[in-house]
Amino acid sequence: MTVVAPKTLLGRAPATEAAVKKLATQAASRFQAPAGQVAVSGAYGTTKQQNVVVLVAMTGSHAGPDEFLDTLAKQAFPQSVFHPVAPGPLGGAARCADASSSGTPSTFCVWADNGSFGMLYFLYKAAADGDTLLAQARAEVEVPK
Repeated sequence: MTVVAPKTLLGRAPATEAAVKKLATQAASRFQAPAGQVAVSGAYGTTKQQNVVVLVAMTGSHAGPDEFLDTLAKQAFPQSVFHPVAPGPLGGAARCADASSSGTPSTFCVWADNGSFGMLYFLYKAAADGDTLLAQARAEVEVPK
């Protein structure tokens, strides 16, 4: 398996708004892919339609996906309270947390399996469905080589 920045994500076109694209750049800057691994990032949707999704994903070996996510949550997002969610048919582990701020509903989700790690940030209306959208979005991002 590998990770890709799909042409569309959850039916959303790539973002064109500078502020939304900046969210993806900022999110990607927080993570460094291991040498020789694939890393992708992107932003999809619009603030006008209130359907923004930000993506960061990379390949890499994680022998213990649950432990990896627990450590990641404590180190990178110490203020967030994550809860386990279904990782979908690709397996591994997944967590989501409420990330609402400034009155904008948002949900932050992460996944890890033995060959990849990813983060999805759902803003506006999509935030309410972040737990269920994670598996669908992941299937569009994590694909066979």
